[in-house]
Amino acid sequence: MDADPSPGVRSSSSATEPGVAEEWDRIWLTRGESDYEGAYRAILDRHAELAPGEWALEAGAGSGRALLSVCGAWGALPLALDVSRVAMRALAPDVRKAGGAAVIGDVRHLPFRSGSVACAFNSGVIEHLRPPQDTAALAEMARVTRKGGTIVVLVPNRLCPWFMLAKAVLRLTGKWRYGYERSYAPWGLSAAARRAG
Repeated sequence: MDADPSPGVRSSSSATEPGVAEEWDRIWLTRGESDYEGAYRAILDRHAELAPGEWALEAGAGSGRALLSVCGAWGALPLALDVSRVAMRALAPDVRKAGGAAVIGDVRHLPFRSGSVACAFNSGVIEHLRPPQDTAALAEMARVTRKGGTIVVLVPNRLCPWFMLAKAVLRLTGKWRYGYERSYAPWGLSAAARRAG
């Protein structure tokens, strides 16, 4: 992408399922910072190889704190995309100040040119997409990432008994608020990545 991201952004006619954007708007209005974001940032620091001026895309950015943090550390340009208008409105001023852009859009139909970002990443995104839509999102992340670039995807681990127990308790008590969510075993995520190319 050029220094001005607007030439790389194309309109997207895709739409998410009814109510999905509104549900995530409600979540981002009430969600504060968590310890998980620090762990997410540490993973990005270890795996995201960026150079100053390169574009980094968080495809499902939410608060965008990890994106802004990793871009600030590497001197990269932040590109935030999320279905939540609330999240993107809140994030846009900080992203623009860092030389980037915030875009309302669908991770299954990224409105960016092929090979235009050095790194694409997300956490807590594709598990909310039913197959084969999770694979479609991975394929789109691969499409927009340049050859030799990096893709980092974090999902719930189906083999973690503590997470699975906590999730079951939240569902049983009616406190689960994240809608459909699929947990992955490592080989399941690897298989989805292979299907996505």
